[in-house]
Amino acid sequence: MIYLYDDSFEGFLTCIYEHYYTEKAEDIKSKYKYQKELFSEYKEVVTDYEKAMKVTNGIKDKVSYLAYNHIYKVFLSCEDKKELLLLKYIVLAFKVGAKVDNMHTDEIVLPIHKTAKKVSFEAHRFLGILRFAEVDNLLYASIEPDHNIIPLIARHFSDRLKNENFLIHDKKRKIGLAYNKNEYIIIDIEEDLP
Repeated sequence: MIYLYDDSFEGFLTCIYEHYYTEKAEDIKSKYKYQKELFSEYKEVVTDYEKAMKVTNGIKDKVSYLAYNHIYKVFLSCEDKKELLLLKYIVLAFKVGAKVDNMHTDEIVLPIHKTAKKVSFEAHRFLGILRFAEVDNLLYASIEPDHNIIPLIARHFSDRLKNENFLIHDKKRKIGLAYNKNEYIIIDIEEDLP
């Protein structure tokens, strides 16, 4: 069974829940990118925040917070077949528990650790190189990172620029981090901005 989801992290975690409580998944794919295959069974999974939270808590409690952190960062990556890599990793992690954090050379763990490190490095790099321009009483910056780092840099910039209104625009993914001197949100941006 191939599970199809809505590209959200919670949707992916809902598929993990279904893998354990409904039917084993052979793969998890974005419903927006999936091209139907002749002999494959697929099921579209509706995002369920309660189920996603159960999986989140299960990973943090039964494996480790570090493993959860790796899972989140790999999910934000642009790696092909990241969902299948993560599915295999999560199955292994639930079997061995926190030991998974030290299995650096395992064929399932190694690509997860490498990818999480790449995403972390890119997010850290953007903390130092991102420059803003003032546009209509708003600080604006555009970026085109390899990975979806907006969720990873959000807290840093909202803390650093807490007295400013700003927008960080990821042109590649057509999303933005908007902050209004109080709170930040991640928004979709369809039109081109400067």
